[in-house]
Amino acid sequence: MPLFVKTRLIPFIISGFLTFSLVYIGIPGLNPVVASSRLMGCPGLDLQWFMITYWLCPVIGWMLAVKLDKIKIVKKKQQKKKEK
Repeated sequence: MPLFVKTRLIPFIISGFLTFSLVYIGIPGLNPVVASSRLMGCPGLDLQWFMITYWLCPVIGWMLAVKLDKIKIVKKKQQKKKEK
């Protein structure tokens, strides 16, 4: 494969597919499993930063979202009790 294709054309095509999936499929199309299958082992991404970016950060975000959602539900219940 020519160097131009490896360094310029293939990343452009992959970026296009990722952009398409983000725009038309949405964020769930880029969950950690899909990101791992598409991007793990790509040049410039070492394993440590890959795991932090695509696994640790989403899991922490998910856990925080669950916690915040529970707080919101509790506040709504308390507000309904005050109204009665």
